[in-house]
Amino acid sequence: MNVRDITPQNVSSENEIPLKTNPLYKLIETQANRFEEFGNQMKLQLHTLYQEYTKQRDETLKNNLIEFEKIGKMYQKQIESQSELIDQLIVRIENLEISSNKKDQDVGNLKEDFNNFLKSKKEIKDVGLKDDVLEPSKSSHEESTNNFSSCFTNNYNLSSPSSLKINSFDQENQETVSKLERIHTQLQQLVTQKETFGFKIRLKHIKSFVRKNSFTSADLIQYTKASNFNLLNDETKILINRLIKEMSSNENNTRELKQHHAQMITEEIEGSNLENNLENENLKPSKTTDDESAYYLSSCFSDNDNLSSSSSLKINSFDQESQETVSKLERIHTQLQQLVTQKENLGLKIRLKHIKSFVNENSITSADLIQYMKKSNFNLLNDETKRSIYLLVEEMLSEYEDIITNEGNTTNENNASKLEQLHAQIIIKSKIRGKSIKRKDLTFLCRPSKFNILIPYTKTLYFDSLSKKIKYFLNIIINDELQKELIPLELKLSQNLEEYIKRDLIPPLPAGYDSYAEYKNSDIFRSLSISQRWKVSKLVKFQEEKIKIDEQIKEDLAKDVLILDGKEFKFIS
Repeated sequence: MNVRDITPQNVSSENEIPLKTNPLYKLIETQANRFEEFGNQMKLQLHTLYQEYTKQRDETLKNNLIEFEKIGKMYQKQIESQSELIDQLIVRIENLEISSNKKDQDVGNLKEDFNNFLKSKKEIKDVGLKDDVLEPSKSSHEESTNNFSSCFTNNYNLSSPSSLKINSFDQENQETVSKLERIHTQLQQLVTQKETFGFKIRLKHIKSFVRKNSFTSADLIQYTKASNFNLLNDETKILINRLIKEMSSNENNTRELKQHHAQMITEEIEGSNLENNLENENLKPSKTTDDESAYYLSSCFSDNDNLSSSSSLKINSFDQESQETVSKLERIHTQLQQLVTQKENLGLKIRLKHIKSFVNENSITSADLIQYMKKSNFNLLNDETKRSIYLLVEEMLSEYEDIITNEGNTTNENNASKLEQLHAQIIIKSKIRGKSIKRKDLTFLCRPSKFNILIPYTKTLYFDSLSKKIKYFLNIIINDELQKELIPLELKLSQNLEEYIKRDLIPPLPAGYDSYAEYKNSDIFRSLSISQRWKVSKLVKFQEEKIKIDEQIKEDLAKDVLILDGKEFKFIS
């Protein structure tokens, strides 16, 4: 059935709506266009996303390949270094086998010579017993015997272990070569071990290696001249050269110190001899005096410990004390190094209790440790040992301070030693905490015994040598403590008024005013903040009360009467 058949017969063709002008057709056409645009957009977005995905995938693969190449190169280097080490060990083994074979041949030849000598000696004896006609004279017999005995002794000396090595020069040369090879082998093992775990070789690793094996700067200098030294990487070479410079400077300082002490002693002896000659121009010095001076000079240069024997040398007390201090500090360093090496050989770490035990056994004081910390030898210790010494000195100083406080010691201790002790405590705190030091780590300075010398300490060179961070913390601590003194109603100033003014805790007195009482009644006073006005008011009250007390004391002194807490005290004339 057609559409026209559905159309009613009575509807005329004039009333029919064209298809393109039909609203439903327009709506469908609009929706179709929008759907087509949406499809194109989706297609474009999918294409863009796919391109980004492929680009990101290619970059990831490229980065992974680079990382794999780096890892492969690293392992290739390790394999090459291990193979080089194996080749060197093989060469070393071959050299040892060759030298052992030579020694075996030498021993065999010596045995044959010795056996031949015994046979010839036996044959000569047999001939002498059988043939009376051919008996040699006594003199010729003695000569032959002496010749054979000298031959025997020479052969015996050749067969001894010391004679197996060609001569003393070759022996020393061989020992030096073996020592240099041992240094190179152990260094390569250390570098390979660190690289295997992904670590870089550091100066502290080289220091520990040298300390464990007791190598000197001369050994390292000889090693740098060997061909094996060039097989190391550049970083290891730089570290070894730095360590050589450091060790050489320390050795030079020690040598110069010894020479300085020796020179001082010789000058003192020459001066004393010159004085004796001037006093006794016509008298010759006795034999005992010459012997004593010769003994002094020989003992001076023979041993460093004899330099400190003040009973036998005529030197002043200052030189004696400095010599004893230097020898004591060197002894502390030597014994400490032995202790650290002993613990490391046992696989143990150095602890605070070990340092405490060492200090107690050797009767070492906190002053000795502080002096030792200033020396260059102290920097040769590892970080753990230095930290333990810092903690121990801090503990010893705090204990000493508690003892003084509990005993109520009011004696005037040397101010310089107090400042030095305070500086040592601050330095120790900064060394222990390092860059992470905070203000709370320095709160021990708020104690009265420390705070009383803290402000004078800020005016010394000790304070100037501190870092900016620690200076900032110290100034904050001082300001806070002085600020607390201004809070109560009744002021109790522990410092001079200028100190509070300098730190902006109390406003300064303006020009044209003679006192804070006059300044309080002025118009400028009202421009201050409430807290500043409050402080000035309390300061005025404090000054007025102080003036009253001073006037009362003057009146009492004039009357020969002193009133304290409501009680009268008369002065006895």
